[in-house]
Formats: sequence, C-alpha cells, structure tokens
Amino acid sequence: MNRSELAAATAAYAAAKNAHDADAVAAAYAPDGVYQSIGFGEPVQGHEPLKGFYQALFTALPNYHGEFEGIAYGENTAVAWGRFGGTIATDFLGLGAQVGRVVDIPVTFVCTFRDDGLLISDVGYFDVATFCEQTGIRLASVRPTIGGGFIPGYEAFWAAPDPDLVPQIGTKDLRSTWVGQPAEIVGIGAYQEHIRAMTQRIPGLKVEVVDFLAEDDTVFIEFVATGTVGGQPVRFKGLDRFRFRDGRVCDGVTMYDDSVLRRALEAGLQ
Repeated sequence: MNRSELAAATAAYAAAKNAHDADAVAAAYAPDGVYQSIGFGEPVQGHEPLKGFYQALFTALPNYHGEFEGIAYGENTAVAWGRFGGTIATDFLGLGAQVGRVVDIPVTFVCTFRDDGLLISDVGYFDVATFCEQTGIRLASVRPTIGGGFIPGYEAFWAAPDPDLVPQIGTKDLRSTWVGQPAEIVGIGAYQEHIRAMTQRIPGLKVEVVDFLAEDDTVFIEFVATGTVGGQPVRFKGLDRFRFRDGRVCDGVTMYDDSVLRRALEAGLQ
C-alpha cells in the first residue's frame, strides 16, 4: 500500500469508530484480524468477536470519540496518536465501570494492513491505570492476580457457607489468625473445623465483599458479615488478609469487632 492508500484506509477505519458503527469497524479487519489493548485484557480476533467488542464499547461510551493529533506511515503500517473518550453510560464488559464517569485518555494506535487494505492488527497503547481511575474500574479486574482471582470464589463460598468445601481453597499447612482466637490455627483440617464452628455459632452467617485490594499473591478484603447470635440479628464489619501458594490460601488473618457477637449473645441470654 502506498501512503495515500494507507491514509484512506486509516481514515475510513477511524470514521467507522467515530460513527459508532460496529459492523463497519469489524469489516475493516481481515477475517483473522486482531485488536489488542496492551495491558487490558486478551486480544480480540475475528469479525464476530470484534463486532461484539466494539458494540460493548459504543454502548458503554455512547458518545465515544477519537481524535488524532498526529500520524506516521510506514510499510503497510500507520501509527496514529491522539486521544479517545466519552461518558460512561453503562458497564463495560462486566468490569464495573461507573455510570457518569468522563473518560479522556491519551492513546497511540499501531495499525498494520494487508495489501488489500484490510487490517491485520490494531494495537492500542494507553495507560491502563489512568483508564481504570477515570472509569471507576478496579485495576485488578483488568490485570488479574492470584489474589484478585480469589474474590469470586470467596463471594460464592460466603453466600452459602459449606465447611466441607474449605479443603479445596487452602494448603495442608495453612496458618490463620482470627481475632478473639487464643492461638493460631494451623493446618487445613483445623481451619475447616474453625469455619464449621463459626457457622454454628452464627446461624445464617453470610459475608459480602465491600472492597478489596489485590497485589501478586496477596489480597486484602473488606467485608460485612450478617447472621444471628443467641436469636439476635448481628451485623459487623471486618478485614481478611490472605496470601497464596500454588493458587491456594497458605496464610490468613481475619479481623472484626468480636464485641458485637458477645453483646448479642448476652442479650439473647437475658
């Protein structure tokens, strides 16, 4: 492709994006064409997946717009830099984008074309941390860690606690410290029995995640727990810290206000 052909193909592709035409954007790619945002999820390949991706983007950002500040051409390649943005109207790809957030992100796109003008690939480079900050998406959601990947299982377990499932999540030599517990809990069997005792002590115990911070093999989880003690409803906040080895919890600390449980138990005995 010569320079004028590259310029025309790049302009048509950009125009399809700014027109929010997911069909036209997908049609700009070769059948096995790929879009990838470096550091943001997996590559998207093929017409239907590309169409779905851009439909999700234009739904989340109905006023999406991209503006080039400069462009350079090479052999069948165009490198364009500028900004993209819009206002979040709904979640994006289930990542937790917050409605009403305004997005304005510097970006560089590297577009590689076949000789017939169809895209082989479009690779976007932008600061993912800034994107997450502006959209309200947790960085851990787009850069999964062992700790961040633990959250869905944690939520599912505590929605309907089953102590028999505990051995599936921890190492055999798991060590755990709980507030109000006189000694460290050592071993997955002891930890399982502790969870069993907690579910018996607090009938109907459920735990909901309020927030979390995950980094490599460690996760901090802020939670709210509810249940009954001595026939009295209880609600208390707490914090879990877990470390992982080979994908399983090997070390943990659980902190909460144990006085809430004691007061409820005393009230129930009166």
